[in-house]
Amino acid sequence: MQIFEDFQSAYLQKHDLENFDFRFASPYLFSSYNVNSYLDTFIKAMELGLKPKRKILVLIPENEKIANPYMLEMWQKYIRVIRNSKTIELLSNLRKYLQYDIDYSCSLNGKGMYIEHAKVIVQREWEKSNKKPLLELTDEDIKAGWDLLAENGIRKNSWFVSLHVRDSGYLLGKSGDKNDPNLYRNADIDSYAEAIKTIVSRGGYVVRVGDPKMKYMSDKIDGVFDYAHSNIRSNKMDIFLFTQCRFFIATNSGPLLVPCIFNVPVVYTNVLPTIQRPWTKNTLYTPKLLKSNKENRILTLKEILDSDIGKFYNTRQYNERYISIIDNTAHELNALISEMLNYLDGSLEYTDEDNASQERLGNLYLKYSKYGNNGRMGRDFLKKHFSGQLFI
Repeated sequence: MQIFEDFQSAYLQKHDLENFDFRFASPYLFSSYNVNSYLDTFIKAMELGLKPKRKILVLIPENEKIANPYMLEMWQKYIRVIRNSKTIELLSNLRKYLQYDIDYSCSLNGKGMYIEHAKVIVQREWEKSNKKPLLELTDEDIKAGWDLLAENGIRKNSWFVSLHVRDSGYLLGKSGDKNDPNLYRNADIDSYAEAIKTIVSRGGYVVRVGDPKMKYMSDKIDGVFDYAHSNIRSNKMDIFLFTQCRFFIATNSGPLLVPCIFNVPVVYTNVLPTIQRPWTKNTLYTPKLLKSNKENRILTLKEILDSDIGKFYNTRQYNERYISIIDNTAHELNALISEMLNYLDGSLEYTDEDNASQERLGNLYLKYSKYGNNGRMGRDFLKKHFSGQLFI
């Protein structure tokens, strides 16, 4: 990445293009929720002085897929979007030389790096500066969202938690489809039932978000609104539910990143690949466990991080190495979500040993990973599975 950064810089200087005060972004920038977080990183880096401040132009043909047009509308406070086909054609040649590969790399202070690694560095600096999120919903859209919730049994002036559990229904039309190359990222919505009941018992509601092709919950639980299978789904309502919840319960899927952009606390469950860490400080997380079928044992955190296993991004890779993936149990999920509830209520107290364990865990990750050490692993999960594995 650094070689490309240096080559592009030299080329632009040689052809008198370096001083142009704009750069292009990929036309596919808004084709998924994921890339919203990369744009967030780029703009924050410029605001922090970690990158030269330049206008960002995005050439998006009218037929290009946009994951959420409402998010695109909000981002236009910071970027210029061009959709006219003739203008796009005129600018396309110039784009080849003046494009930021926002969905792949980012340079900070002239040093090129993978965007996921830059994301953590920039976010940490942003949080240190106590800066507000770049985006916010309008009062009008917030009111409209609450009005719709009220029509579906969630009273105004209450609080709710949004829950997104990835399954194969979204991409393949059938939950639990074994042909899903991203099966390793999935989880079973029913395993969250105990945690859902805990939230409801504490006075909250739970809003299940996602795609209507996803699996229905097996049990009907009072206080749960299955928005994913409702008739009020919309781009605006998606973002309302992602950003106005008390906290967001996530798996490894695009919606996870939206609450992070808006500084909403996140409970990140069933994390895989293991190498990943949360992006924001107000996140609690638990990874999936990995079992060696050849040796009939659970792999240690250190041996996962110190090998390519920690970086597997396809279900096939785990299968080829005879590794079973063990999801978080219902009890583990309930403990993690209870920890977040107690944290937000102000009743949670971490001991010195709790904090020391988190620090040792962070140091272990920093040795093998460039994903940083933001967030905290769930206290009970860490004690149960990794307490004796935190020495480098």
